[in-house]
Formats: sequence, C-alpha cells, structure tokens
Amino acid sequence: GENRKQGLGGDLSCKQRFGSLRFHMEFRYPVERGKSGQGYGNSGLFFPPLPELQILNSYTTVGYYDEAGSMYRHLPAKVNAAGPPLAWQTYDVTIRFTGNGSALVTADLNGHRIHNEVEIQTDATDVGLMLQDHGNRVSFRNVKIRELESPSTADAS
Repeated sequence: GENRKQGLGGDLSCKQRFGSLRFHMEFRYPVERGKSGQGYGNSGLFFPPLPELQILNSYTTVGYYDEAGSMYRHLPAKVNAAGPPLAWQTYDVTIRFTGNGSALVTADLNGHRIHNEVEIQTDATDVGLMLQDHGNRVSFRNVKIRELESPSTADAS
C-alpha cells in the first residue's frame, strides 16, 4: 500500500501469451522483522488462468496450502523447500497443455520437486505471466521462459 502511494512497485506482467513452456526464475525476500504469515516476504508467480505458485517466507514452517511452493489455496507443496531470507532461490516450472482440457504442471523450488505433473482442468491452451507485488520488497532476476512443442505439433513431425 505505502509503496504504491509513492508510485513504487506494482505487479509485473507480460503481454505475450505462452503455450506449453519451461520457466526459470530467481527471487529473494527480505528480512522483515515483526512480520509473519502472509505479511512476510509475500509475492506470487502467476500463469493465468492456472493457480498461483506462492512465494512466501515460509523458511522452517510446516508448509500449508498458502505457504511457499503451494498452488495457493489449491494444493500444498510436497515438501517445504523455502530458503532463508536474503538467499537467492529458484523456481523451475514446466507447463504442458495436454490437448484434452487440462494442463500438467511440474514445479521445482530450490531444486526440490514440489509438484509433479499436477493435472489442472482448463480449457485454456496458453497462459500469461505475472509476478505479484504483495507489498513486500521481493526481488527477481534471471527470468527465462521457453515455449515447448504442443502435443499436436510433436505428433505431426
């Protein structure tokens, strides 16, 4: 809130849409004394219309549906792979559209497989990309995205 009043921050989004893809990103959250829960190093990695992959300082917590690595309020991460504040961390995500009304999502957080081909029902055949500003000073770097062959393209070759 305060950052936005000063003209700072805001969500980062890409106008381009992507089919099946591989994504890599590094991020870090700050030390924020006196904060906890959703107010502590909070951001999100979005591939709309799929569920958010949560970025949150969940270092040493138990790993609930709204903590680091979760598909926010949809599915908790298999393991809590969140690193400590100020450490650069990585998200590696693969999204494959099946051509049958779903997408398969695989995600690694800091080298740990947290979601393995989770099937998300969707009529979409592409996604957007957005990094959320939740009011915490989360930093991003080395954001890379590469589209993959779609099932129909791969079958034709």
